[in-house]
Amino acid sequence: MEELEDRVRATLAGHEDVREVRMFGYRCFMVGEKLRVGVGGAGGLLVRTGPERYQEALGWPGARPALMKDRPMPGWVDVDAATLGTVEALRRWVGLSLEQ
Repeated sequence: MEELEDRVRATLAGHEDVREVRMFGYRCFMVGEKLRVGVGGAGGLLVRTGPERYQEALGWPGARPALMKDRPMPGWVDVDAATLGTVEALRRWVGLSLEQ
């Protein structure tokens, strides 16, 4: 998990107003006071997609609906760590979160 946290930090380097907080069992990355992504669970990524891009994001490799206490969180997806092996894959997900 720590490796993925470092990779997210590197991806967000250069963005202003980035801060990290612990929330919901995740290491969460906030940009501009909005929660964008979180690293946790089984080492995967929690990603803010927003309602407009939610269905599209569910079609991307490794994505599934994010759940909070067994209830779907609209506008959020969980991404399987196995699909985040490349710089491009991680940038795609982090980029999506920054659009919201």
